[in-house]
Amino acid sequence: MIVAFSTSAPVVSVAVFTPTGRLMAYDRREAGRRAGEACLLMLEALRAHAGESPWYVADVGPGGFTGVKVGVTLAKTLAFTEGVRVAGVASFDLIARERTVAVPIQRGKFLVRVPGEAPYESTEPAEDAMGYGLRREDVAYPDASRLGPLIPHLTWVPPGQLVPSYLSMPGISSPKRPYGQARAGG
Repeated sequence: MIVAFSTSAPVVSVAVFTPTGRLMAYDRREAGRRAGEACLLMLEALRAHAGESPWYVADVGPGGFTGVKVGVTLAKTLAFTEGVRVAGVASFDLIARERTVAVPIQRGKFLVRVPGEAPYESTEPAEDAMGYGLRREDVAYPDASRLGPLIPHLTWVPPGQLVPSYLSMPGISSPKRPYGQARAGG
């Protein structure tokens, strides 16, 4: 069996597939900052469908920096402890493989992927782009249940070789006071 995790967006999901790509079990939920906990709870509920030593697939991004890291780490850890291989899949493909997809990377900025082209940054994705953070009603989050058709194209690697695909630097700010510098009067 194959267990897939998608944690790159605020809505996370876990899906269990046969090796031929048939969906056997699935769950998704809004997780906020608790992607790891949500995935472990969903996996526990779906475990009966996963078999003894399933192989694991993680959504490697792009998406939320911490969310991507959580999903990749979860897949790597489970695969390492069970002695199985892992694979990664782009969040773009878990939204829509054959359509233009946009995912937020920073306030007002998106990474856009047009099928067959390299992703690029944009402040205004095309009108027909699917994704989330677009200020539209038709929101499409990456979803582990969409992995089935991608299974034949996955590259299975040892757990230590699976890495996130952020495609842009995280939007972090500089500290207001440099580390190691004492406060005035203290």
